[in-house]
Amino acid sequence: MKRLKLIAINARFVHTNPALFYLKRYIRDLDFETHIEEFTIKEDPFLISKRICSNSPDIIAISVYIWNSAIVDKIIPDIKEKLPWCKIILGGPEVAFNPERWIENHKEIDYIICNGEEAFKGLLVEGLNLKEKKIYKPNPHFNEIPFPYSHEDMDKFKGRFIYYESSRGCPFKCSYCLSSRRDSDLQFKDIEKIKEELSFFKAYNTPLIKFVDRTFNSKKEHYRAIWDYIVKNFSGTRFHFEIYPDLLDQDDLDFLQRVPQDMFQFEMGVQSLNPKTLEAIHRSINEEKLLQNIKKLQEMGNIHLHVDLIAGLPYDSLREFSKSFDRIYSLQCHHLQCGFLKVLPGTEMEEKGNDFGISYNIKAPYTIIQNNWMSKEDIAKLEVIARLLDIYHNGEKFTITEKNLLSLYNSPFKLYEDLANFIKNKNLIISKDWEKAAAILISFNLQKALIEEKLLMDSLRWDWCSTIKLHYYPPLLKSEFTHNIKKKCFSYIEKIINGDNPSEKFKTLSKGDLKQSIFFAPETKDFKGTIHSDYVMFLPNKKAIYFNIEI
Repeated sequence: MKRLKLIAINARFVHTNPALFYLKRYIRDLDFETHIEEFTIKEDPFLISKRICSNSPDIIAISVYIWNSAIVDKIIPDIKEKLPWCKIILGGPEVAFNPERWIENHKEIDYIICNGEEAFKGLLVEGLNLKEKKIYKPNPHFNEIPFPYSHEDMDKFKGRFIYYESSRGCPFKCSYCLSSRRDSDLQFKDIEKIKEELSFFKAYNTPLIKFVDRTFNSKKEHYRAIWDYIVKNFSGTRFHFEIYPDLLDQDDLDFLQRVPQDMFQFEMGVQSLNPKTLEAIHRSINEEKLLQNIKKLQEMGNIHLHVDLIAGLPYDSLREFSKSFDRIYSLQCHHLQCGFLKVLPGTEMEEKGNDFGISYNIKAPYTIIQNNWMSKEDIAKLEVIARLLDIYHNGEKFTITEKNLLSLYNSPFKLYEDLANFIKNKNLIISKDWEKAAAILISFNLQKALIEEKLLMDSLRWDWCSTIKLHYYPPLLKSEFTHNIKKKCFSYIEKIINGDNPSEKFKTLSKGDLKQSIFFAPETKDFKGTIHSDYVMFLPNKKAIYFNIEI
């Protein structure tokens, strides 16, 4: 029996590669000893290659994407050198739509699978004796593709995401996306089959199931039946969906308002609000309905909302992009991602690149460098803004500080642009470390004279106390004031919990809780007016107890 290894190199450990599980399941009736091995892009390519070659497999099939193609480039020659008899098969979107380049650059490649499970199985059935290296074979309808997971697989998914498909293809033909190709038909799985497959996960208390449908809510009788089944049959599991917000109607919104807290996560690709841009990329939206629906979802408060914008699209200048940024930011979703155009091989965007003056990196992930509307400098500035947005907004660890700084701006984009310019002019290093990030804001505020220094310190201290799981202030936030507050509050509460009749607020506290808590008091009247309290005690679990000291 020949040994077959299916290889994934994922972006992060928590990610898995469902394609390999589909392939393993699809060929289960063939006479192969099949094993799945998963790595991450953070691992040493040499060590990845060494582990792949262990046990001397006869066939190695590697799933290739834009995030791992550089590593696959490196390991293919090494694998062939160590195992010259071994057949190397590549699949995945990075090679399926760009097979010629890979075959030309790597003589070690034996075959490239260009379109899915049936092509892979057909190659194995033929004994890997086909002359043509590019393997095409139509897949059956998606409903006939077997469920990819087995009970023995589930141990591998502890602490990781589960990916699930209820449909393949996309109803839209955005010019930058591989789903825009005419051979990417939209196919739905039968609802009863979906319910049966989802029920498989219930026994494992799966923490997160990510639907990878390109536009999950494109067909109402499909998505509503799934949502209804999930709400009625699951608890303790979160579900992630990519949706088109302007396809939701009032009936959907009424249903979603009743969904249990944090059961659903929505990722919504707005990409741009510039009408000329949307026309150029073949993306049709009802802007008014889109914005209204996102706002309504945000006001419900029970669903985590992630919104994407893409920088570098045709007709989107820096000014036009800033308008989209500000309008989406104003909706106050949990996460606003500023991504960058990837000019993927095989897409219309690649074909029309010259018309738009696009230059981009010739190697994956094919990120834009400039176009007719954005210079290299514009793109570079947006890259800095995107990093700052992740730290100060999406990270949710500077919420109050960001809010108070924004009070001096009419445009959220302008705040981040000013901050990006300040960092460039001062030659500062952007860091996710909270203290270093806070130090940048202190220096920025000092130069720009935006808000009173003590108000900024109040804001930073509050953000520190409410998000960082430490019971002391970092050096840049310490002062005689914070030292005195700690002594005063500690002494006051210690007397209460040691007394015969402690107040309702403190009666469940232990001395251990007291020692592991951090205390906050505002130095400014402005900040005190927002919390309506003299003092706040943050417990180790970040629960806040508001109180005033009674003399």
